[in-house]
Amino acid sequence: MRLRLLPRLLVFILVPCILCMFAMALLSQRQASNALNTQIEDELKMIALLQASKLDNMFSTFFAVGYEYSTKPLWKQLLASAPDSPGYAAIVEEAKSNLIYLRETFDAIVSAGITDTQGIVRSHTMDATVGANFGDRGYFRDVMRTGRQSHEVVLSRATNTLAFLLCTPIFAPDGKTILGTVFFNISLERLSATTIDTVSKGETGYAFVIGSDGVFAMHPDKALLGQDGTRFEWVRAMLAGRGGIMEYDLSGVRKKAGYPSPIFLMEYQTDIHTARTKNWS
Repeated sequence: MRLRLLPRLLVFILVPCILCMFAMALLSQRQASNALNTQIEDELKMIALLQASKLDNMFSTFFAVGYEYSTKPLWKQLLASAPDSPGYAAIVEEAKSNLIYLRETFDAIVSAGITDTQGIVRSHTMDATVGANFGDRGYFRDVMRTGRQSHEVVLSRATNTLAFLLCTPIFAPDGKTILGTVFFNISLERLSATTIDTVSKGETGYAFVIGSDGVFAMHPDKALLGQDGTRFEWVRAMLAGRGGIMEYDLSGVRKKAGYPSPIFLMEYQTDIHTARTKNWS
């Protein structure tokens, strides 16, 4: 009898042990998976924050330069002169030289110009653009309406690529009357090439920037630039402020996306007075 009971006793003893070991292995696997996800999430968040900070600093520099450049006495001389007045062509050329210097100082600026209050381009880094009417541009209308710096992401008519257009009012000596604007065409592709395109994670990881409207503003895949990303659930989740890791399928490949981090564009309103009174040589 005792010999017959032995196999049964062994079964009763081994089955719980096996089940316990299986449960412990499953738990260990889940814990390892959770730990890996947490690690990935932390690394993605760190990368996003670092890139957002880098881009924020770049754009902040452009905003500051826009305000400082708007105070040049040369612009006031240009805008106060009639196109048919003696010496006007020389003023236009001098203004062009200053704008070219600005473009060469900042690689991401592909063009720059000066407009009068009607939006007519008085001077530009590209001769063909002089005389063009920018009065229909949203950023120009905003400046004339508010008297404040304005910006807009557009498909550049000059380069046929996505551009960040920054427009700053040029004030008369009274600090109230707008004489015109100075504007920069900043290439998002060039900014992307020096910032997010240098980011890689694992074998296929990369960074990208989505605008508040859901449009891909910077992305290593140029075909996605300017495209509406809200068709993707994970993009909608990011825009809704839901952080962490979001998994999705793209062309049959399982991917992970995260971590949303907004880029704050500063307008330096507190520095307007200082910028206007800067003594340019």
